[in-house]
Amino acid sequence: MSAVYDLCRESGRKAEYHLYHDFGTRAPMTYEHAAGIIPLISAQPYIASSEFTPRPCGVTLNAALRKFHHSKGQISDHYHHWLDIPFGNRSNPWLTVPRKNSVAPVIVARSARYHGRSFPWGKIVEAVRGQAVFVGTAREHADFTHNFGPIPYQPTNDLLELACVIAGADLFIGNQSCPRAIAEGLKLPVIVEEGNPPDTHFLRPDAWYGTSSEFWPPVLDEVLLKRPGVSVASQATLLGHEDPLPAPFRSEPSDWARRPSVIEQHSSALRSLPDREIGYPGGAGRGIVTCGDQSNWPRVIVMLRLLRESGCELPVECWFHGGIDTINSSRVMELGVTLLSLEAAGRTFQDRRAPFSNKLPGGEHKWYALARSRFETCLWLDPELHVATDPTGLFALSERQRISVWASPAGEQGSLPETVRPAGRPCPPGFGSQACLIHRPSAWKEIVLAHWICQHSDYYFEHLSEEEDPLRLALAVTGRAFKVLACLTNTPVGERMRCYALEGRTWFFHRPDPQMRYVGIPRAYEAAAFFADTLRPRDEARELQSLAGQADFSPDRLRLIRDSIIGTNHLPGDLIEVGPVIGGASRFIGCCSPHSMLHLCDTSGILPEPGALDRKRQPEKNMAEMKMAGCRHANAQALFHLGAIPSLSGPARFRFARIDTERLQPALEALNYLATRIVKEGILMLDHSRRPKCPALDRMLRDQFAQEQNCLQTPSETIIRF
Repeated sequence: MSAVYDLCRESGRKAEYHLYHDFGTRAPMTYEHAAGIIPLISAQPYIASSEFTPRPCGVTLNAALRKFHHSKGQISDHYHHWLDIPFGNRSNPWLTVPRKNSVAPVIVARSARYHGRSFPWGKIVEAVRGQAVFVGTAREHADFTHNFGPIPYQPTNDLLELACVIAGADLFIGNQSCPRAIAEGLKLPVIVEEGNPPDTHFLRPDAWYGTSSEFWPPVLDEVLLKRPGVSVASQATLLGHEDPLPAPFRSEPSDWARRPSVIEQHSSALRSLPDREIGYPGGAGRGIVTCGDQSNWPRVIVMLRLLRESGCELPVECWFHGGIDTINSSRVMELGVTLLSLEAAGRTFQDRRAPFSNKLPGGEHKWYALARSRFETCLWLDPELHVATDPTGLFALSERQRISVWASPAGEQGSLPETVRPAGRPCPPGFGSQACLIHRPSAWKEIVLAHWICQHSDYYFEHLSEEEDPLRLALAVTGRAFKVLACLTNTPVGERMRCYALEGRTWFFHRPDPQMRYVGIPRAYEAAAFFADTLRPRDEARELQSLAGQADFSPDRLRLIRDSIIGTNHLPGDLIEVGPVIGGASRFIGCCSPHSMLHLCDTSGILPEPGALDRKRQPEKNMAEMKMAGCRHANAQALFHLGAIPSLSGPARFRFARIDTERLQPALEALNYLATRIVKEGILMLDHSRRPKCPALDRMLRDQFAQEQNCLQTPSETIIRF
């Protein structure tokens, strides 16, 4: 249907959709079978009519599958190639329903074919218990409950009724099947058990694909927290404080944002914010902040590589929107960059208005990141920038200035609409939003205001048109000025190439499109095409393994460790590993959070003192080299301790802890020590892959953590979120 939708959209015409029996298909298309499909097809606005016919007529879509039967890729792509039509936006739905039937928050389906090798259905059924129903045939439901446990059954009479049930849910979980195809057409968040071939793999932030028993997408943690008996923190939305306008996010504002009452509501709330006491959360040092998601991740990688090639060794925070499996994290971690999740930070602050406006994609992310950064002074760099000079020197040129920017050329200043600008306040001049320096303590009021404006992008982005406008509006409210470093200039090739120059040096070029070669810079931006494969997360297994060095871990276990660390990178506290052996996991942990202190507690006496030789495993390398290899630009630090408890003076706090020992006494000592020292939302991970060798450790894990509501057990790890 996606190809038919795009064909109708391109031609501006409606389609007549006919179903008939093709003798080359596995199951016959009968009149009774067609009667269950036609109601959903006929409900689509781009379909003029749909009926069952005894013989084919018009364009035969089945020919596409015959031609591309042995080709790799998605089934929907085969139809697009066959019809010779461009691919539409894969995040846009192509199915609609006349009504939503909200039967349950989670819909589960599993057909008889296309099963993964060891998908964790048992754990998922336990996580969604009391919040899910099963759809499909009665036979499929009986097979599912026999294999994985009881789940209520929701019968449906046809595909339109099924689509209404799926549309009324918050999440779909299933294999490659008809209900899964409907969920994709509606663009509902999905968790997919991938079979062979994996030919329904749509990459989008709210789609997760897995095959192994250790697969556990973060959305399931949110489902788990909604289960009865699990406490959820109070609903504050503005950096942990009450939002003056806590209405639900409107994804389709239409004329709502133009109503006088709505305009007055938002204007009144915006005027009240400067008087609120929202304390500055603190920060230290200088660093670079950027942000990206699946749609522009190749640009993020290219910009960061050029930044490192310029000689810059400043710490870098790269915030990402969407699931970690929608980006290639290893290409960023190998550059010594700290990855941070916008969604994880939003959950910590109970933010019900996560940024997802489509009008200025990425416009909200900047201020979410700058509000939560751990730096005192930030240099924001947009992924579209070409780094020409090491930007470290810019910090000295704008020391402790509140906000430092490059002004827009004369005649391109623009103006903020009167519907959002405070009455009687002048409009701040325009500036380039791709690079700016911000001293967070002195600019905290403006950061909070810009952050709140982006939280309410459902209203404000109907009025604002440029990415710098949230900050311009915040400055108009506070009445404070910013420092102009210089004026943006055009490159010789035209106005679409802007030059960020200062004191006779070119620091950055801004490229709204990838044609950087026309600027005359030797380093061609066609490199972005080389990084196109970064959007395929399954290609990352080998790169994760190389980052971990000699650690004998499967890619799924490495992903589990990576996801747990990145999910806490926005929290305060150090990292700790109890029981490292050869240093592979230690090095991997250091790569996942390169600017954090990592404590290594030797429980077996295998590790030498720093700088000495490891006598048993790698006599040619010392532990510092083993742990830090691969963190070339990282400012990583490691402290070594003997025993299960670190020898620290003063209170210590940890946001991520990993215990890897098969000895009962060190495990108990470490657990007792860490139980009161892990911060809220922090993660404790216990490696129990060697449990059969230690029955006492197995019993301890079972007795102490089996009943934990926020506890996840995989075949190799036990994970507890505090």
